[in-house]
Amino acid sequence: MASAHRDWQRECAPPGFIPALSDSAYLENNVLERARRMWYNSGMLHTSIVSPIERVRACYKFRDERAVERYVESDLAVATALALVPDAIARYFPDARLALDVYKDREDPDCVILALRVMTCARFPVTRDRLKSFLRDWWDLHISDAADEKISVGVEPV
Repeated sequence: MASAHRDWQRECAPPGFIPALSDSAYLENNVLERARRMWYNSGMLHTSIVSPIERVRACYKFRDERAVERYVESDLAVATALALVPDAIARYFPDARLALDVYKDREDPDCVILALRVMTCARFPVTRDRLKSFLRDWWDLHISDAADEKISVGVEPV
């Protein structure tokens, strides 16, 4: 999946384009359709290119499937952010598996947040340093403005 994403990005995205959450409308409306046409013309089925929500389902373990699906499907910015994360996380946590769960604040029932858990064999303090680097070098640049209050990222040892 990651190599197909890189091929798609090389063929369809403008030079120097680094997808950020603010580009979600562009990704959905323009690049996805161009990628489908390119892959169809090369003999591949258009189903090889998936929407952000389908990619989320393919890349994450849902701990409470119904709650996570509702949360992700209710906000395209969250779905797009989650679709971009796996390739970036792999640079910091090569052995990681990703899980999602929805948490509700006991004191404020209106406060709901999506917990993104990076499940890795690495141990503290290595995980702390990698997570700090990921948040500083990638998350803050591409995701935080649009989804930081909606998604919490943490590491979970396995």
